[in-house]
Amino acid sequence: MVTKLPFGTGINGEIASLYKIEQADGTYAAITDYGATITEIVVPDKDGKLRCVTMYHDEVAKYQQRGGFWGATIGRVGNRLGASQFELNGKTYKVLANDGPNHLHGGAKGFDKCMWDAEILGENSVKFSRLSPDGEEGYPGNLTVSVTFTFCPEHCLTIEYHAETDADTLCNLTNHSYFNLNGTGVSGEGAGLIHGHKMQINASRMTACTPDLLPNGELLPVAGTAFDFLAPKEIGADIDGDDVYISYPKGYDHNFCLDGEGFRKVAITTGDESGITMETWTDLPGMQFFSSNRHSFCLESQCYPNWNQNPHFPSIVLKKGEVYETKTAYCFK
Repeated sequence: MVTKLPFGTGINGEIASLYKIEQADGTYAAITDYGATITEIVVPDKDGKLRCVTMYHDEVAKYQQRGGFWGATIGRVGNRLGASQFELNGKTYKVLANDGPNHLHGGAKGFDKCMWDAEILGENSVKFSRLSPDGEEGYPGNLTVSVTFTFCPEHCLTIEYHAETDADTLCNLTNHSYFNLNGTGVSGEGAGLIHGHKMQINASRMTACTPDLLPNGELLPVAGTAFDFLAPKEIGADIDGDDVYISYPKGYDHNFCLDGEGFRKVAITTGDESGITMETWTDLPGMQFFSSNRHSFCLESQCYPNWNQNPHFPSIVLKKGEVYETKTAYCFK
């Protein structure tokens, strides 16, 4: 069933709610209408004990005060746009530089910092919707967006994105959940290192990038490098390698070019202590693997970052009259 719960008052007076999708075995996924944000995903470990596997806060004000995009829906454009501008139909659009000279995750007030309208759909789903008005954060066109979260009895959380625009624009939506499959507590308390997690990513290539993490247009084979997750290996095995760029302070924050097409399984990650395995599924061509502060990781499905400087990458242009539809799922065993 789906239960609507209070989630506190935001720093600007927003009244937030939490939507808890719970199954008969006590497992659940919870999403708040602030940022269409996943807070908790609670699933059984190898011994049947329920554990939360996402980093989360217990009230909306903490999300606003602490930032970090924990669990949020990201838009209009997830990841980076180099030099914070893009050309579309012969016109140059400038967007906010909020990551050095570059634009990151939609700007100063991306989708993660907005209140969304919520609608409960049956026993297992909640749909969140909003209108991103023409000119918001510098993007053209009125963009109507919906994100539907479904948590099924088999412990799979599916995220379905839908968007339409009245003028050509950019659209590259993702979710920014931070996972620790050994378990987390409120505001990350008790979350240990993820170095022992085993991960496999079905990606033979990655986008080479500059030291500020902007893809430079090259697609490099991962075989034999620190980015080779074609066979399962511990996340910490090569995290300090010389070819892993500075992150927090060293770690992964890179786009992997996923093998295959259509909706397919692209990654498998297993918590070394809990035995919880997470399968990641998507129909998108890329995925950002971010090792964060080494206490959690993100697997953000996407089109490749920095499309504006690499037009040979899969396009993130959404034209008037077209429909943007994509799907990602995190399935736990």
